[in-house]
Amino acid sequence: MRALLLSATFLTTGCLTHRLDWATSETRADAVISVIPAVKVVTVDPDADDAGCATAFYIRPDLIISAQHIRKPGWDVYLGDEKLVVDKESRFRGGQSDDWFTARTQNAVKLSYDVKPWVILRPGDRVVLVGYPGGADSSVESFLARKCHVVRCRIVDSRKLLRDIPGAGIVVCTTDYEGSLEGCSGAPAAVFDRLTNEWIVFGLFVGTMDPKPRSAWPQGRYLLIRRVPDGLLADGP
Repeated sequence: MRALLLSATFLTTGCLTHRLDWATSETRADAVISVIPAVKVVTVDPDADDAGCATAFYIRPDLIISAQHIRKPGWDVYLGDEKLVVDKESRFRGGQSDDWFTARTQNAVKLSYDVKPWVILRPGDRVVLVGYPGGADSSVESFLARKCHVVRCRIVDSRKLLRDIPGAGIVVCTTDYEGSLEGCSGAPAAVFDRLTNEWIVFGLFVGTMDPKPRSAWPQGRYLLIRRVPDGLLADGP
C-alpha cells in the first residue's frame, strides 16, 4: 500500500496574452508533460483498509497540492514510499472551492513552470490538465501503473451564470475528453503564455459539473478548476 505516487475566483476578464494553438510544438502532450510533471499521491486510512488516489503537483520546491476529497482528516499521504507531512488542508464540506490540501516533501525540486493563481483568464482560453485519469479499475495498483495524460479544455463564459458556479475561486471549462477522470483530481491546470513562451499553472482540477435540466448551461461536460488559494505560495512554513 505504501508504494504510492502522487500524481488537481470567479472568472476574470482582461487582456489576453496566452491564446493557445494546439498544433504548436509547445502544446504537444509530451512537451506539456515534460514541463509540468504531475505526480501521483496515495492517501491511506491508517486504521482501516481504505485508500484514495489522486494527481498532485508542486507549488513550491518542497510543497505539493492536491484535492482534499480523496482523503479524510487523519489520513496519511504518500508520494512513492515517502510519507508526507500534511501542511494545510481546507475544511472540505462538498464545495469545490474548499477542495484542496498541501503536503511537504523531504527533497526539494526545481519548478519548470510558474504558479500564478491570479493570471488573467477569459472565455475561449485553452487550458491543459496534466494527470493520471483511469478506467474501470480504481485500485491503487492500477493507479500506480498509469501513464500521464494531457486533458485539453476551454474556459467558458460563466459571468452570467454565477449562481450556478459552485464556490468562489472556481474556473469552469468545457472539454471533448470522454474518458474517465477518476484519478485526475488535483491535476495542475495551465495556460501557455505566448509572450514569454512559458506555461503558467493557475489551479487544480477538483471535479465535474453536469448541467441541470432546463439549465442555462448548454449540454456538455464541464470541468471545475480551483485557483491555487492565496497565501500558499509564500516562503516559509
